[in-house]
Amino acid sequence: MLSLLGVPPPAQLEASWPASSGEALLDSTLRRPDLVCCADCVYGSDPGVWERLASTLEALAGPHTLVLQAETRRVEGVLYHLYLDLLAARGLDVHPLQLPQQQGDKEEGGPEVRCWAIVRTDRVVCKT
Repeated sequence: MLSLLGVPPPAQLEASWPASSGEALLDSTLRRPDLVCCADCVYGSDPGVWERLASTLEALAGPHTLVLQAETRRVEGVLYHLYLDLLAARGLDVHPLQLPQQQGDKEEGGPEVRCWAIVRTDRVVCKT
């Protein structure tokens, strides 16, 4: 659809987590991304793994970058506050997003999904 409007498609970069570091990803791009999407990448109960993820997000997040992260809460998900503390220590603000609960999830006891918008504390906000 964008090509029909004469707009080039957005550049995309796929990272294999946790093998890719933020610094290595930046070496392969010309600028920091506008949007980073993460899904189900906080798992287990090893804060060392979460530290690498927080480091990668810190390296990728520029002043105009929005990170959207979604996680399915599992048994080990009770430790999310530790991960969120790691992000805060790296200068990243976490804003919980409220999603409408799907009726089927309530009735069937489906998994809880948590979503966050993450930005740098020194984020540049454009006023319109």
